[in-house]
Amino acid sequence: MKLNQSIELVRLIKKAGDLYDKMIARCAETCGVSKQEADVLVFLANNPENGTAREVAQMRGCSKAYVSKAVDRLMARGYIRATTDEQDRRMQRLQITGLAHATVQAIQTAHCDFAAYLTKGITAQEKTVCMQAIQKIAENMEQIKQAGIYD
Repeated sequence: MKLNQSIELVRLIKKAGDLYDKMIARCAETCGVSKQEADVLVFLANNPENGTAREVAQMRGCSKAYVSKAVDRLMARGYIRATTDEQDRRMQRLQITGLAHATVQAIQTAHCDFAAYLTKGITAQEKTVCMQAIQKIAENMEQIKQAGIYD
């Protein structure tokens, strides 16, 4: 890959991330929650098996403080509850309550809308090839991270 292509790829990924953040923040505001809270709610809805604050932070790539603030606010609203893990009493499992259903649904719809906007006019075959390339990029990024090349 040429230098200009590499720079364009990084720029495009950042631009997509910025657009995604704006769309989700707007949807969250409409629902009366913060972007942080929306991130936590959707993560828990999509990953019920990974329901600790630590897992949310690790898998979303954000700080524990970011997740903790959102969890505290969501619990105060009754949108999530914490239960003690049966295997490890030190861990608290987070679960979405019925009060959060409409908010979660709206944010998930915004996620789908974002994907639809990005892939408009792209054939199913092109999407498959693109997803395969993105998966390889993700694997390469993980290898770079594990190797400590850019720490």
